[in-house]
Amino acid sequence: MGYIDSSGRMANSYSMSQHTFKWTTKLFFSLLDLTVLSSWLLLASCRAKYTHQDFRLLLVKNLIEEAEKAKITPPPDWLEDQKWLQQMLYDLRTAITSNGQ
Repeated sequence: MGYIDSSGRMANSYSMSQHTFKWTTKLFFSLLDLTVLSSWLLLASCRAKYTHQDFRLLLVKNLIEEAEKAKITPPPDWLEDQKWLQQMLYDLRTAITSNGQ
C-alpha cells in the first residue's frame, strides 16, 4: 500500500473503513481515523503513556459506556443490514474485556 507519510500509515494501521464499499461511508471513516490519530498524537505530546491501539480501545470503551448511560439505541432495522458492524462491535467489546479493562 502506498502511504504518503507516516500519519497515513498510522491512520491505516487500525482503520475502520476497510469493511465498506460506498465512497461516502469510506470518506467518513477515513476522516474519523484521522481525527482519532490526531487526538492520540495530541495526547502523546502531553507525555501520556498510551499506545495507539490502547487509546482507540479506551475511546471505544468510553463511547460505549456513555451510550449505555444515555440509553441510545439505533432503530432495529438499521442493524439488520449492518452485519459487519455487529461483528466489529462484538470484536471491540471482546478486545476490551480481554485486556482486563
